[in-house]
Amino acid sequence: MLWDIFIITILALFGIALIILEVFVIPGFGFVGIGGIAFLAGSVWFAYEQLGTTAGTITLCASCIFLFFGIYRFIKGKMLNRMSLKKEIVSKAPNRIEIDVKEGQQAMTLSILNPMGTILLDGKKIEAKSEDGFVEAGRTVEVIRVFPTSVLVREI
Repeated sequence: MLWDIFIITILALFGIALIILEVFVIPGFGFVGIGGIAFLAGSVWFAYEQLGTTAGTITLCASCIFLFFGIYRFIKGKMLNRMSLKKEIVSKAPNRIEIDVKEGQQAMTLSILNPMGTILLDGKKIEAKSEDGFVEAGRTVEVIRVFPTSVLVREI
């Protein structure tokens, strides 16, 4: 009987741990969550089978209570706080083009345009889109059309 209680406890704790791991650490619902549910259900079934209805019901209620308590402690405790992202995003969307760009001007590609990349025009870096798709870095391109935040170019 003591051995049965030990097995039930281990199965339930392992199931609870897997469910908490699935909810907070592993994205999506997969084998870990299904395994946790299976271990938890197995512990309840084993309690009903080996120890009777009263022990099975106690195991079921205790498992639910410990599962909710574990999730509550994980949320309110420092563990979730340690895992959360603390950095701010400081990057910005491309700004308006600050220089006067005219159609027909020539520029040099600083990065590969596939189809988007960076060009150097009058000493300024500008976001550009290639008309032809792929243009290697270091090539000369011509401005075809000017947009508020980027330009459309074609390789010369």
